[in-house]
Amino acid sequence: MKWISKCFILCAMFSCVFGSGPNEVFTESPPKNPAEDDTSIQELQPPSAQTTAQTTRETNFLRDLDTLLEASTTNPPRPTTVLHMTMKTTEPSTLAPPTTQAPKAREKFPKDLFSLEERRRGWVFLHITGIIYMFVSLVILSEEFFVPALGVISDIFALSNSVAGATIVAAACSTPRFFAFFLGVFLTGVNPGIDNILGSAAFNILFVIGMCALFSREMLHLAWWPLFRDVSFYLIYLIMLIIFFLDSVILWWESLILVGGYSLYVVFMKYDLQIERFFKGLFHRHRGTVIAMNEHGKEAAGDGSDEASRNLNGSHKDVRHSNPNQEDPSEARVEMEEENQPLSLKWPGTWCGRVVYLLRLPALLPLWVTLPDVRKQKSRKFVVFTLLGSLLWMTVFLYIITWWAHQVAETFSIQERFVDHLWAVVNLPVLITALIVARKGLGDMATSIALGSNIYEITLGLPVPWLIFSVVHSLAAVGVSSAGLTCVISVFFIVLLLFIISFASCKLKIRRVLGFTMVLLYCLTFLLSVMLNYDIIRPYCHGQNA
Repeated sequence: MKWISKCFILCAMFSCVFGSGPNEVFTESPPKNPAEDDTSIQELQPPSAQTTAQTTRETNFLRDLDTLLEASTTNPPRPTTVLHMTMKTTEPSTLAPPTTQAPKAREKFPKDLFSLEERRRGWVFLHITGIIYMFVSLVILSEEFFVPALGVISDIFALSNSVAGATIVAAACSTPRFFAFFLGVFLTGVNPGIDNILGSAAFNILFVIGMCALFSREMLHLAWWPLFRDVSFYLIYLIMLIIFFLDSVILWWESLILVGGYSLYVVFMKYDLQIERFFKGLFHRHRGTVIAMNEHGKEAAGDGSDEASRNLNGSHKDVRHSNPNQEDPSEARVEMEEENQPLSLKWPGTWCGRVVYLLRLPALLPLWVTLPDVRKQKSRKFVVFTLLGSLLWMTVFLYIITWWAHQVAETFSIQERFVDHLWAVVNLPVLITALIVARKGLGDMATSIALGSNIYEITLGLPVPWLIFSVVHSLAAVGVSSAGLTCVISVFFIVLLLFIISFASCKLKIRRVLGFTMVLLYCLTFLLSVMLNYDIIRPYCHGQNA
């Protein structure tokens, strides 16, 4: 009777799979003698009842299966979009195309030489020291190679201080961030939100210009035209970006419009001198304003025009305004001549100079070997190589700073999201370059670098990766974060309004008191941004997009 036991076991298994309810419990009977198999089976379940129940379950199963097949035929499943190994179920809609997201980051940085326990026992001091030294290396790179290369390019194209700062210098300083955005869209999946974009803009406007006022050798004088020009373009492009962010997606034609806006900005800069004269003709009710330089290098018209920053050949020169509080002209002239001298690795004669020389040598030596010094007349023809090499070294230094900053944050249990937000808004190349030119007395160029960097980021740094991503993925929209849009926009426009009022009330003169106020205002803005990023005040922001 073994075949009867096997049949019963198979029927019981079939019943468990297809017919057993939640209240049915099957227990295993203890083994019995073979002679008792037939009796025990009949006592547990009569053959006729078992056969009837099993037939009923099979019939119900087949009927349910037919019902499911009919439902799947009449109601087909919704289409599924699969891009970058990420499955997203989307409903067909004619209002907006499907959005896509790049893959998330896996491992952003190499493995550290020290474990977390070793860093907490004191080895994190090496990381902090390394961050400081990389920052010093950035300053050396900018002062000895990057800024001189930009000055040579400005001389070649005969650009004024403000035009060169707003275009060439701003674009060069923002190039590392452009590559960071590009890699974020295609590799790491880190796409900046509206809070990061406006946070970076507030850093350039408030912190950079404020630090230039604090560390400049003299009070900075600004011309009204460059400030009016750059602020106007920035407001127009910022409003366009905010409108595109309202639906939390960026379409391909929206990215194309932003890129076209930067092209218009460059064309405007090409004819900046003629347009400036036209606007002054409107303001003064006659065509043109004649600007002349007297024998002492002072403006004869006294209207604060940026044209005074040109020499007779139209090349870039360092022109200082008269100021009773400035340094002795002879001392300033000596410092400027020393700054324009080619780099020398000769051993200093003083002990203080030798200490500084030894501290600078590890960072200076690889730069001196790989980059031509364009302050030498015979090396000016290699200016493009120097500029590109400077950008490459700058990217390396910024990557190391970011890597070690994450290790320090992990050691002190600081959330990684806070560090990412910090580096998303901090633009070190713009800060260092603006400080260098501000110490030469070029206030217009410093402000144009800050505002021009914002324009470059909105109209080229962000939309170019978005546009390429959309083209690669069949013109699909790129998903962006617009969380807290109302709060962020309100805070930033208040900051921008205070910035304009402050400059107007100070008659376009940046004093140290104004610089300190701007830095303090940025600290408050950054605090509000962090509170928004950590969902502290976001529930109180109405009209936000998740």
